[in-house]
Amino acid sequence: MFLSLFSAGPKEKTGKFLLLLCCTSVTFLALQCGMQVAFSYIPKHVSGIWDLVLYHLGIVRFSDVDVGNILRLLAPDLGVSLCGLFIWRLCRKLLRPPVVLSLHENCITASDMETEDSTDSETEDDDSEMGSTTDSSDSRERPAPSPPIVQKLVVFMAGLRLLLTTVMNTAGKVVVTIQLGLAGIALPSLTSSVYFGAFLGLVWLWVYGRPVSLLVFSSLCVMMTIFSAGHIFGLYLYQLPLLQDWVPPHDIYARLFGMTAFIRTNASEPHRLLLQPDASWPVFINPLVLLLLYFTLVALLHKWVHLHTEDTEEAELSAMCEVPPSFSEAISPSPTRLEAFNLVMSNRWEKHSIPSLDSQMSDMLLPESFALPVYRPQDYLSDGSEEGKVDLTEQTDDDMPVVSEATALADPPSGLALFRAFILKQSYGSAIIVMMVWSITYTSWLGFVLLVWSCVIWMMRDRHYYAMLSAPFLAIYGTVLLVASFISAFRLKREELFPSLPKAVLIDFDLYGYDAPCVHLGVKVGYTFSFWMMLHQQLKEKAEESKQKQECPDSKSETLASSDPVGFVAVLGGFVKGTLVKYWIFLCCSMFFVVSFSGKVVVYKILYIGLFLFCVVLYQVHYDLWRRTLKHFWAVVVGYSMFVLIAIYMYQFKTVSGLLRQVFGMSEEGLRDLGLEQYATVELFARILLPAMFLLACILQLHYFNSDFLSLTDLDNITTQDSEARLKKEQMGAGSSATLDKDKLSMDKDKLSLHNSKVSLGNSKVSLDKLSLDKDKHSLGNSKVSLDKDKLFLDKGKVSFDSDKKEEETAEEEKAPVNTWLLVVDRAGVLFLQVLHLLHKTQALCWRLLELHSLKLLSAGIIWVSLQEVCLMNFVFLVLWTFALPFPQLRRLASSVSTVWACVIVVCKMMYQLKVIKPLEYSSNCTIGLVSINGSWSITNMEELLRKSILYVDPVDPAVWCGALHKCGDRILPCLKNHLLVLGLLVFDVTIHRRQLHYRLRNDLKVPPTATIFQGITRQHLDHGIIPCLKYFINYFFYKFGLEVCFVVAVNVIGQRMDFFALLHSFALITVLSHRRRKAIGEVWPKYCYFTSSLIVLQYLLCLGFPPAFCFDYPWRTSAGALTSNLIKWLYLPDYAMQPDPAFILYDYLLLLVASLQWQVFEDENRAAVRLLAGENVEISRCLDPCTLNQYTPVSNYLHCRSYLDMVKVFVFSYFFWLVLCLIFITGTTRINVFCMGYLLACFYFMLFGGSLLMQPVCYVIRLWDWLIGYTCVVICLKNLLSLGSCVYLSSLLRNGCWMIQAFSMFCTIKGYDVPAPDDECELPEGEAGIVWDAICFTVLLAQRRIFLSYYFLYVVSDLKASKILASRGAELFEAKVKKRVAARLEMEKKSVEALKKEKIVMEGNGGNPGNLNLVLFESDSEEEEEDTQEQPEEHKPPKKKSAFQLAYEAWVAGAKAALKGHKKEESKLKKEERRHMRKLQRQKDPVLPLGLGRVESSEDELEETEDEEEKEKEKESILERIISTLTLLWVFLLSLMDDFTAGLNSLCKDNLDISRVLKHERALLSEQQNKGREVTQDSIRQYYQSWMSRQNTQASLYPHEELSPPPASPPDMPSSPRRYTKLPSAGSKMSWGSSVSSCLTDETLLGSRQPTQEDLDDLLQPPPKTTGPEELRRKLLKSACVDLSSFDSDLPPQE
Repeated sequence: MFLSLFSAGPKEKTGKFLLLLCCTSVTFLALQCGMQVAFSYIPKHVSGIWDLVLYHLGIVRFSDVDVGNILRLLAPDLGVSLCGLFIWRLCRKLLRPPVVLSLHENCITASDMETEDSTDSETEDDDSEMGSTTDSSDSRERPAPSPPIVQKLVVFMAGLRLLLTTVMNTAGKVVVTIQLGLAGIALPSLTSSVYFGAFLGLVWLWVYGRPVSLLVFSSLCVMMTIFSAGHIFGLYLYQLPLLQDWVPPHDIYARLFGMTAFIRTNASEPHRLLLQPDASWPVFINPLVLLLLYFTLVALLHKWVHLHTEDTEEAELSAMCEVPPSFSEAISPSPTRLEAFNLVMSNRWEKHSIPSLDSQMSDMLLPESFALPVYRPQDYLSDGSEEGKVDLTEQTDDDMPVVSEATALADPPSGLALFRAFILKQSYGSAIIVMMVWSITYTSWLGFVLLVWSCVIWMMRDRHYYAMLSAPFLAIYGTVLLVASFISAFRLKREELFPSLPKAVLIDFDLYGYDAPCVHLGVKVGYTFSFWMMLHQQLKEKAEESKQKQECPDSKSETLASSDPVGFVAVLGGFVKGTLVKYWIFLCCSMFFVVSFSGKVVVYKILYIGLFLFCVVLYQVHYDLWRRTLKHFWAVVVGYSMFVLIAIYMYQFKTVSGLLRQVFGMSEEGLRDLGLEQYATVELFARILLPAMFLLACILQLHYFNSDFLSLTDLDNITTQDSEARLKKEQMGAGSSATLDKDKLSMDKDKLSLHNSKVSLGNSKVSLDKLSLDKDKHSLGNSKVSLDKDKLFLDKGKVSFDSDKKEEETAEEEKAPVNTWLLVVDRAGVLFLQVLHLLHKTQALCWRLLELHSLKLLSAGIIWVSLQEVCLMNFVFLVLWTFALPFPQLRRLASSVSTVWACVIVVCKMMYQLKVIKPLEYSSNCTIGLVSINGSWSITNMEELLRKSILYVDPVDPAVWCGALHKCGDRILPCLKNHLLVLGLLVFDVTIHRRQLHYRLRNDLKVPPTATIFQGITRQHLDHGIIPCLKYFINYFFYKFGLEVCFVVAVNVIGQRMDFFALLHSFALITVLSHRRRKAIGEVWPKYCYFTSSLIVLQYLLCLGFPPAFCFDYPWRTSAGALTSNLIKWLYLPDYAMQPDPAFILYDYLLLLVASLQWQVFEDENRAAVRLLAGENVEISRCLDPCTLNQYTPVSNYLHCRSYLDMVKVFVFSYFFWLVLCLIFITGTTRINVFCMGYLLACFYFMLFGGSLLMQPVCYVIRLWDWLIGYTCVVICLKNLLSLGSCVYLSSLLRNGCWMIQAFSMFCTIKGYDVPAPDDECELPEGEAGIVWDAICFTVLLAQRRIFLSYYFLYVVSDLKASKILASRGAELFEAKVKKRVAARLEMEKKSVEALKKEKIVMEGNGGNPGNLNLVLFESDSEEEEEDTQEQPEEHKPPKKKSAFQLAYEAWVAGAKAALKGHKKEESKLKKEERRHMRKLQRQKDPVLPLGLGRVESSEDELEETEDEEEKEKEKESILERIISTLTLLWVFLLSLMDDFTAGLNSLCKDNLDISRVLKHERALLSEQQNKGREVTQDSIRQYYQSWMSRQNTQASLYPHEELSPPPASPPDMPSSPRRYTKLPSAGSKMSWGSSVSSCLTDETLLGSRQPTQEDLDDLLQPPPKTTGPEELRRKLLKSACVDLSSFDSDLPPQE
C-alpha cells in the first residue's frame, strides 16, 4: 500500500509489487522445504536456540508436526504465490494504459476530451495492430465469453466498488470519523484512547460548527494511518510466543495498552495453533476494525495525494466548477457508468450484449466506473452527516474555489434536507426522551441526574426553551459520562482502577464495567449524540437569529407567517391532531389499568388506581367540576408518576435500600408492599419503562391535548353545523386573501421559490377544475335538451328544429376529448360520499339504540355482578337498582352511589392483596366447638354438614361475607373484572347520554318525545305497508303488547324456579289477571312492582344469610326435626350446606325490568303527545256491534287484500283463532294427566261452537276466553305446588303414591335437587312434566285475547255474518241453475216439435215431394244460420294461445330455439292485442288522446321487428346456448302446462265459478249494508234485486226504444298478463274487480276474488253502454244450453 501510495506510475509500481510478492512467497516456500533437509541431518538437541529463532521466522521441523499442521504451514505461502502470479497475469491481460479523468466528473475541457479520445483511439489501433501481428486468427474470431458466474461476479464487484467510491467521495470524513469511534470503543485501552479522543475532537468541532481544513484533516489521517499501522503491527507481533513470554497477557501493562493475545502456544507442541481460553469476541473484532480503519485512511490519502500531484492547469480547470458534487450527483454518474450500475442492480447483465469479458472490463467499466472524481475541500462535514456541517463561504486552501451563498440557494432544498431540518428541529424532544431512556437503561446516580433533569424539563410549559438552555450542560455531561465509561471499561481489575472504592459504590455510579464494554459504549455514544445534535441545533438557531436581526429586524413575523403549513400537510396535521385530541385520553386511561394491574399489587399501584377512580367518580357525578379539575388531575398524575419513578429508581442503589430499611424500620416484605424492590437489569428495565411511558403519555395529554379536549367536550358552548359552516367560509375567504399576500411577498424572495411552485400548481389545478366543471355543465345542458326533445316528441308527435346546426354541434362535441379518469374519480367520489353518509346513519342508529337500551344493559350488568359475588357490599348495588328500576327519579342517585361504591370495593380488593394482610390470623375455626359423645354427634345430619357446610370445611374468613375479598395471587385483574365491568357500564351509560346531548345540540335537534328509533313513524303509518308496519312495531311493540310480555315473563319465572317464591309469583299473577280490564290492571300495577322489588331484596338477604364467622348454624339444621336439603332448597331458606341459588333472582330481575317498563307505558298512555304518535292503547267497547263499526272504528277494512299487509292481517285476525285451538289441542294431547283434560274440553267446545261464538258480542267471547286463561294460570300454579312433592318427597311417593305421580305427571325439572333413581315398578314421566306447553298455551291465549279486543276483528265478525247469510244462498243458486237448464231443454224440445209440425204441414202441402222437403229443410237451416250470424257480436276475437303440447311438438320439429322464438312472438302479439283493447277502452272513456301515442306504439313495434331481425342473424348456437335454450324451454313448457291445466279446471268448474261470482257480488252488497249501519238478512238480497227490477221497468217505460241489460253478475274482465297473473298493487291505490285475491271464508268454499267497494257498487248501478235484448239473450241461452244470469231476477220457476 505504501508503494501504491507514493508511486507516480501505478502500472509499473503495482507490477513490481506483485512480482516481489510472488518472489517472496516462493522464496519462503522454498526455504521451508529446503530447511527440512538440514533438519534431517541436524538433530534437535544440537541445533539449540536456532530452532527457536527459525520457529519465530515460520520454519519448523516437519518431523515433529502432523499432516494437518504441515498443510496449514505451507498453505499461506503457496496461496500467496499462486494468487500473486494469477493477479499479475490478469492485470497484464486486462489493464490498459492510464486513462485521463472524464469531463463530467473532473471538469475537463472539451479539448482535453478530444485529446483523450485521440489517445484512446491510438491505443486501440496499436492494440489492434499488435493483435494482428501476433495472431491473425484471433482478429477474425471473437474469444469465447466467460462463464455466467464469472461475469456476474465481475459486474457485482464493479457495482460494489462504484458504490463504495461514491460513499467515500461524498462522505469520506464521516466514514473516517465513525471508524475512529468504532476503533476507540472496540477494546478500550490507552492505545485505543487515541482513536476515541480523535473521534470526540472531530465531533465537538462539528457541534461548534468549526470547519476542519483539508490540510489539517489529511494530516490527522496520516498520523492515524501511521498509528493504526503500528498498532496492527504491534498486535501481530504480540501473538508470537517470545513477546508473550516477555510480557504475559495478564500483565497490567499489556491490559492497559490493549495488547491482547488471542493465539496461545504450547511449549511442548509449539507448532499447534491454539486460542486463549479467556478471550472474548471484542478481542477478535478489534484487529478487524483497526484493519478497516487503516485501509479507509490509506484510500483517502491515496486519492488526495494523487490530486495534489496533478499540474496546476488541471487544478485551475477544476477550480472553475461552480457547485461541488453532491451526493445526488455522485449516485447519478455518466450514462456509461449508469448503464453498468443498472446492470448490477437489476440483474439484466445477462440480457445485455457483452461480446467478451475483456471488452466489458476495458470498454465499459474501467474508463468511467472506476474513475475517482475530484474530492473537493467543500465536501467535508456536511449537515446530513454525523459529525458536522459544511461552511461554503470559508476558503481553506489557496487553490480551492469559494462557493457563494447565492449559488447554494439557487437550487430548492431536497427531501433529504427537509427531513434533516425537521429532525434537527425536533432534536430537543428526542434528547429529553433519550435522557429518560439512558437513566432507565443504565441505573446509576449519574443516570439519576438525567432522569430528574428530564422530568423537570417535561414539567415545564416551554420545554423547547429550557431544553435548548440546558443543551451545553447536557452535551458536556454526556461526554463526561462517556469518558468515565470508557475509562471504567479498561481491561483492569477493580482494585487496580479504583483501589479505595467498594463494589456497591462503583455499581451505583455505573463504573463497575461490563463483560462486553464495546456494546454499552456504542449505546452511550448513540445517546450522547442526541445531546450533541441538540447543542449543534441551538448554536445554529442562535447564529440564524443573530444574522436575521442584523439583516432585517422585522423579518421574524414574516418568517413565522411563511412557515405556516399549507395544503395537504395542514389537512393531514389537523386530522391527526383531532384524532389524538379525541382518543389520546383513552390511551392514558388504558395505561392506568396497565400500570395498576400489571404484576402483583403494591401500595403505589393502589394510589394509581385511586387517582383514576377519583377521576371516574367526578366524571360520573359532576361533569362540570370534572372538566374544571381535569388539568389539575393530569398535573397530579404527572407529579405522582415522577415521584414513583424516582423512588423505584433510587431503591435500586444498594446504599439507598439499606438506608431505607434502617430509617423506616420496615422489613423487606413491607417495602415490597410499598412497591420498593430491587430487580435485575432486564427486569428493572421492564419495571421502570412502563411508568416512564405512562408518564410520557400523561405529559403529552396535559400539555398538548387537554385544552383542545376541554373545548371539544364543552356542552355549554357548542357551535351548530350551520354557524360552523359560515365561520369556515369566512375563514376560507380570509385565508385566501392571506395566501395572496404571501404570494406577493414571496415573489421578491428566492428562498420561497418552492412555495411559488405550489401556488402555480394550485392555479393550474383550479383552471383544470374550472374546465372540467364547464364541460360537465355543457354535457348536462345537452342532456337536458335531449330530454326536452323526447318530451316534445311524446306530447305533440313532431318537433321542428334546425337539424344541420344541431348536427354540427353534436359533431364538435364528439370530437372534444373526454377524460375518462375524471369521470371515474367523480363517480368514486360520489360513491365514497354515499358510503360515508351510510356510515353516518348507521352510527347515529347505533348510538340511538345504545341510548334507548343503556339502562337495561346497566341494570342487568350490575344485578348480574351482585349475584355472581353474593356479599354484604354487593347488597348495596342490588337494593339501589331494584328500586331504581320502578322509580325513575332514583336512577341518577343510584348511578352516582354505585360509582362511588364500586370504586370503594375495587380499592378494598386491591388492599386485601397486600402481604401485610394475613387471613389465617383472624379466620374463625368452627369445628372447635363440636363435641361428639361416644363417637356419635349430637346433631343427626352432622356428617353431611361436615362434608358440605362452609362452617366446617375450611376456616371461615369474614372478609368473604363482607365483600367477597380473597387472595388473588399475582393476577389481580380476574378478581376485579366484575366491579370494573360495573364501572365501565356506569361510565358508558353517562357517556352515551352526554354524547347524544352533544350531537343534538350540534345539529340543532330536539329530544324525541318517545323512546323510538324511527322518528317519522306514527300510528297513521301502521296500515301503509309491511315496512312501515315493521318500523311501527319496532318503535312501539312494547307500548302495544308490553302487558302480555310481562305476563309471559312471569310464567317463565315460575317455570324456571318451581319453588316457594315461584308459588308467590303465581298467586300475584292470578291476582293481577283477575282484574281483566286494562285500566284496572294499570291501577294495581304499581303494587305489583313493589311486590316484585321487595321479593328480590328478601331473596338476596336469604342468599346472604347470617355471618358465618360467628359459627352459628341455622335452627332448621341443628334442631331435632331438621329439614332435608331438598326442602330447604324448595323453601329458599339460607343454609351453609345447601346455599340458595342466587341465579333465580336474575329471573325475578327480568320480571321487574319488564314490569317497570310497563308501568312507564301506563303513565305514557295518559299523555296526549304519546297517544298522538303511538295511538290509543285502550280496549274497544265490549258491547260494540259490527253494525256500528263504520261510525266508531279508526281502522280501514283490510278484507279486500289491497296489499300484502292486508293478507297478513287476514291471516292473523281470521285464522289465528283456529291456530290457537290447534295449539290447545296439542297441549292437551302431548301429555296424559288430569290437567290436560281441561285443555281438551276447551278445545272441543270452541271448535264445536267457534263459528257461532265468534259472531257473539265481544263481552261474551272475552268472558269465555278469560275463563280459559284463568284455567291455564291455575294449572301452572298447581303444578308449581306439586313440585314440592316431585322435588322434595319424590322418594316417598315412589314407594306409596305412584298413582299420584302418573295422574299429575310429577317429576322434578329443576336441577340441584337430590332426586332418587327411577324405579322399575313406578315409571317417572320425565317427558311429560313441566309447564312448557302450558306457557305456550298461555302466550297464544293472551295474543288471541288482544285480537278479540281489536277493531280489526270486528271486520271479521261482519264478514262471518255475511258468510252465514250466504251459506244457503249457494244451494239456492245451484238449484235455480239446474231448473233453468231443465227449462231450456224443455224449450228446445218444444221448438223442435213445432219445427216438425211445420215441416209436416209443408210436406202435406207439397204432396209428399222429397226434393221440396229437402229444400224446405235447407231453407230453415239457412234461416237459423242467418240468425246465429246476426246474433254474433262484431268483435275481434284475440288470437288463441298455443297449448303446452303444441309448444312441445314445435320444439320437437323445429328445435328449442325456434320454439322459444315462436313463443316470444306469440306473447308479443298478445301484448299488442291487450294494448289495442286498452286503447279502445280509453277512447270510449276519453276520446281526446295524446297525439304521440300512436307513434310510440309504432316505434315499439319497429323495435320488436328489429329485435326479430337481429335474432334471425344469429343462427349459430354454441353448446352452452343450447343448454340454456333447453332449460328455458322446459320452464316455458311447465308454465304453459300449468295454464292449460288451470283453463281445463275452469271449464270443468264453470258452473261453480258462475255461482261464486254471484255470491261475491251479494257479499259485497251485504258488506255495504253493514258499513251503513243496517241489519242484514236474507231479504236484503231479494230487496236489492226487486229494487233493480223496478228501476229497469221505469227506464223501459221512459226509453222504450233502448234495450235493457240484466244486473251485472260479475265484475268486468280486465286485461292480464299472458300467464294470467296480476301484480298486487299498494294499499293506497284503487283496486279493480279482478286485481287481487280474496280470503273471505264461507262454510262451503273459499271465494277467489275480493269484495267490491262502494265505488265499484256505484259503477255497477249505472247502465252499461251496450245492452242486449232479453229475446236475443234467451235465444243464445237456448242455443248454448248455458245459464243466463238474468234468470236470477226472480225466484219464480220458468213458464212452460
